[in-house]
Amino acid sequence: MKTTDPIRSKTHTREMADYYLKRGKLRNYLLIVLGLHTGLSIGDLLSLRQRDVYDFEAGGFHSHLTLTERKTFGYFAWKAGVLPVMLMDIFNHSSFEITRRYLGISQDERDAVYLSLELL
Repeated sequence: MKTTDPIRSKTHTREMADYYLKRGKLRNYLLIVLGLHTGLSIGDLLSLRQRDVYDFEAGGFHSHLTLTERKTFGYFAWKAGVLPVMLMDIFNHSSFEITRRYLGISQDERDAVYLSLELL
């Protein structure tokens, strides 16, 4: 089974969004921006309608990702110090191990151990 990793660079997320914006592909740009700032799956994003995003009576946006954007959202939330239990709830995971695997955190942690050691 092929896995999907989060984007680990804010520069890359900006470049990806700008790529579509500069080419006038507003639909893709908006999917990326919404995906990076919410925890929605691609299926949820694609089913959104204007009334789902904007409340005309209140005059404001509702608080609401492709898989990559969803994982990227979680990865940066993790790096910003969001509690694991909150990420589990956002992603509807039943255990922290599932969330760790989902975000690729265990590999990051293993890499950090190797990079932090100065043996010579």
